[in-house]
Amino acid sequence: MKNLSIIILLFFLIGCKSYESGIERNTFSIAPNPAVVEIAKIFKQISPIQLKGTDLPLTVYRVLPHSGGYYMLDGKKQSVLSTDGDGKILKVLNAVGDGPGEYREIWDIKINPRNEDLYILDRKLAKMLVYSASLEFIEEVPIKREFVGTLLSFGFINGDEVLFHTSGTSGYKFLKYGLSPRNLNLKSQLIENLKDLDLGMIGPCLY
Repeated sequence: MKNLSIIILLFFLIGCKSYESGIERNTFSIAPNPAVVEIAKIFKQISPIQLKGTDLPLTVYRVLPHSGGYYMLDGKKQSVLSTDGDGKILKVLNAVGDGPGEYREIWDIKINPRNEDLYILDRKLAKMLVYSASLEFIEEVPIKREFVGTLLSFGFINGDEVLFHTSGTSGYKFLKYGLSPRNLNLKSQLIENLKDLDLGMIGPCLY
């Protein structure tokens, strides 16, 4: 019986090894090198902007340059502000709710370079919301529930492809999705030339 158990165990190990050798995958690690860098070495010019308006943000989480002004994400109020180049608040998007065009939690915002539309990632309601440059609601793009919880951030490769930065038990991943109206279709888990992007991530990545 003991010999039989040893034979079964060896067979199992050999089978696992054969199975793993048949899986084609590429992994890489980016080990950041922490260092103190002077701001002047990164930016050629630094100019403070004083916000002006009645609905000032509590916490600015992200700033996106846009049309001579800025989009600012207020993480406390869960709102997006549109300002001009001098910091004057032109419009505030605050659409917290569960209905169409509404969100529960803004996780990330990005501008689609193809049409200048603003995309908002809402992980709690598992969707991306699309707004015009004037912050008028256009449409929603649903995201699968089993996928949305792993999302950390996203960006546009071009107007029709979205690159998601995700995390999970297998490490950090980058997934490329094709963007079409009302749908996100996985195009590839293989993203080339990531080493050239200097992403500064920690840990192994499977792509």
